[in-house]
Amino acid sequence: MKKTPVFMALAALLLTFQTPSYSQPVPPQGQMAVPSQQPSVGPELSKELPVLRKGDSGGAVRLLQNILISLRYITPESRTSNFDEKTQQAVIKFQKQYNLSADGVVGSLTWRMLGGVLWD
Repeated sequence: MKKTPVFMALAALLLTFQTPSYSQPVPPQGQMAVPSQQPSVGPELSKELPVLRKGDSGGAVRLLQNILISLRYITPESRTSNFDEKTQQAVIKFQKQYNLSADGVVGSLTWRMLGGVLWD
């Protein structure tokens, strides 16, 4: 697969993201979570990739669709920023191909595999 500048930018962007860690308890409703440590500043600072599923929309879905387009699971015309049936079917196809749980939900393992495949 030819690695275009857009392709490389998407790969680099995906690799700067991390999925959220839920090792700490969630505070009761109405209370704010207090970080256990100060956020790091600099190259270690990263954004979190949300869990995505059918019905979601926004920038993270657009990123997912751009990755799926780069990997040829969907066509550019399918880029809507809405996690629709086409996006879900493409995710399931990807998950099956890479021996992930084929549930159509993009969680941490799917994000990591997408990033790994995109980068290779």
